[in-house]
Amino acid sequence: MFKKDLQRGLILKLPKSRSRKGSTIHMFFMKFPLDIVFIDSNKKVVDMISIEPWKTYTPLAPARYVIEMEKGTINKFNIEIGDELDFTYECV
Repeated sequence: MFKKDLQRGLILKLPKSRSRKGSTIHMFFMKFPLDIVFIDSNKKVVDMISIEPWKTYTPLAPARYVIEMEKGTINKFNIEIGDELDFTYECV
């Protein structure tokens, strides 16, 4: 929050798979739009959105990971619901 741009993408590992209820994300205090991909515990894309600052969104399916990227990245890499993503999550 409060940054002027996104230097690189961000993978967030949620504490547990979240059901639709209670997993709403918000863009409060953000100054730029983001592409957000929701991924389940099997690393399959379950939902995605391009979202503007000051908006909220509730994903359509439970998610274990959330990837935040620069707006336009979803289209650039042709990401679709049902795709399996290959990434390693490391705590920094």
